[in-house]
Amino acid sequence: MFEITIKNACTNGFWGCLSPTDWIQIASIFLSFISVVIALFAGLASSKSANASKIAAQNAEKQLEETYNQRKDFVRPDLFINCDEYLLTYKSGKLIGQFYKNIEDLNANIVDSNLYLNFSNIGEGHAKNIKMKWSMNLSEYVAFIIKYQENKEYIVGYQEFKQLDFNESSSIYLDKELESSYPIFKRNEKYYIKVPYLYSRILNIYIHILMKMQNEKNKLLREQQLPTIKLSISYFDVLKNPFYSEYMISPIIHQLDSSTSDGEISEYNMKSILEVNELVKGQS
Repeated sequence: MFEITIKNACTNGFWGCLSPTDWIQIASIFLSFISVVIALFAGLASSKSANASKIAAQNAEKQLEETYNQRKDFVRPDLFINCDEYLLTYKSGKLIGQFYKNIEDLNANIVDSNLYLNFSNIGEGHAKNIKMKWSMNLSEYVAFIIKYQENKEYIVGYQEFKQLDFNESSSIYLDKELESSYPIFKRNEKYYIKVPYLYSRILNIYIHILMKMQNEKNKLLREQQLPTIKLSISYFDVLKNPFYSEYMISPIIHQLDSSTSDGEISEYNMKSILEVNELVKGQS
């Protein structure tokens, strides 16, 4: 059994019975509650403001990126190579044939042993610091020529990756032959870029050997037998964005006339197109 003793019982109701100390504690609790509510609303407002700032920052970033991309498109260069046609003629008494750019050069006897690629910058901006690198299956082509030549009539010496010696005391140093550079290709202008003389000479000899084989062994001159050469190009736009492209250049013979004398090839005239196939192109 428990005994409870009540002293000074208050009969004025709950609020009337509170002492000043009780009111102070209630006020303190109420102020703490108000502080929590204020902090909660402040946190929600801060979070909402942060989200709004984040969205605004993302939108600004997208607008900036879009503006930059538009600027890049406005100054972007675009190199294009035209497929040019060449004449190759041979007459008895010559070692190999001779390339001519057109019939006018042939009639005027304008001799140039080189082949050229016709470049155009069709983009909106200039291309700067152009670097060109050529590559070909040189060892394979040299081996073919050496196999079918007589008394070293075309090639007299070959050091892989170093030097190729033709007859008539003509030598090509391979470390310098297959690379070239140009400062700028301006927009809407054409440029004739020389194909390495090494390739022009190899192609000329190759065709001549095949023409002799065609006559002597009744073999046909097929396009897929002819040497090809690959061109790799790197360059920059005016904003210093890098670009890279690769092309395969293949000679395609589409017209051929020839004659023989005493069982040997005495003359031939052919038209050949330097066909350009784009392998890779874009920003690097």
